[in-house]
Amino acid sequence: VEQSIWTDFALKTLAEIKTQEVWPQYSSREKALSFFYSFFELLKSKRSFAVYSSKRAAKGMGTPKIYAGLKEEFENFSVQILQDGIETGELADRKFLANRYKDALWIQFGFVLNFWVNDESKGFERTDEAIEKGVNVTFDLFQRSPVDNLLDYGKFLVKNGGFRERMKI
Repeated sequence: VEQSIWTDFALKTLAEIKTQEVWPQYSSREKALSFFYSFFELLKSKRSFAVYSSKRAAKGMGTPKIYAGLKEEFENFSVQILQDGIETGELADRKFLANRYKDALWIQFGFVLNFWVNDESKGFERTDEAIEKGVNVTFDLFQRSPVDNLLDYGKFLVKNGGFRERMKI
């Protein structure tokens, strides 16, 4: 029962955000922010349950079972918005890493959920700030950066610059 309640929170959030008139124009980052803000807004009215349930959940490695359905819905949503972001060029399509972006978003979500459970700030202002900063830094890491350019340059030199031959002593 508890697991289905958490899953239902995700489904309600997804249904709500996808009906927003501006939804189709949102970037992947904005869609993620919309989900996070809307999910935690919904939780405010269910705070007693959410805090009790979260504090009772088994701690340790991995996702507690009560969040299994929530995680599945969240990951399905994440995969779609991340793929859209890669297709539009908003996000970098990194070999071996791009398929792990959803995991980074789930970890960010878990962090914010734990933060929210312990947040005593007025109107959960600190949680809103954690959402903004956390999602933004996560998406910044998903975007193309100077490190990507450096790696591309290194690959180019190895393939075309006779670098391998010169390195052999």
